[in-house]
Amino acid sequence: MKNMKRMRIMLWSAAILFAMMVAWLEFRNLPEPFPDEQQPMIDQERSEEKTVEEQEPQVEMTEESAEPSALLMPSFVADQLQSGETAGTLIIPAIDFQMPVIADATAANLNRAPSLMKSAQMPGEAGNAVISGHRMYEFGSHFNRLDELKIGDPIHLHSSGKEFVFEVQQITVVDPTEIWITLGDQRETRLTLFACTPIRIATHRLVVFAILKEELSL
Repeated sequence: MKNMKRMRIMLWSAAILFAMMVAWLEFRNLPEPFPDEQQPMIDQERSEEKTVEEQEPQVEMTEESAEPSALLMPSFVADQLQSGETAGTLIIPAIDFQMPVIADATAANLNRAPSLMKSAQMPGEAGNAVISGHRMYEFGSHFNRLDELKIGDPIHLHSSGKEFVFEVQQITVVDPTEIWITLGDQRETRLTLFACTPIRIATHRLVVFAILKEELSL
């Protein structure tokens, strides 16, 4: 029993270290948006985006039947979606925002739409679903108005045939090196949105933390 517990601790620690390394690379290299006149044709890009394929039903594991690694290792976005694949739709009523969310926060993907970090959990799963986005120079474009959110504001995320309703719990500004904002655990379901700030200067990261309050079928 002691050996089993020790193995679980080691596997979980390895998973966290791996996620931190990948998150650091993504978080550190978040690119600045192009000026308005150089922005890509977003509407055209949206029409060409791939829809999320239905996932095969997951077999529920029990502690008796599953290997320790299967019980402990979280499933990351990179494990389930291809880069650029549509992961869902993000809706924030307080700032009149609605856009698709795609997988993998690369420079090219972020110019199309807000993107799920590949080292984060899938929306609605236990852990932390982390979405980065540009604060475009055009008012209302992408995460341009993210700083207008307030504690208690709802955030809706439609994904995999479900609507996840989150509530803003905290808003803060951090240095680009503070990758702790991307971490989560398996005890709660969280959503984190972040973008460069101030607009055009981008010396820091504006971060919005939210917690799942309701899960509905679409």
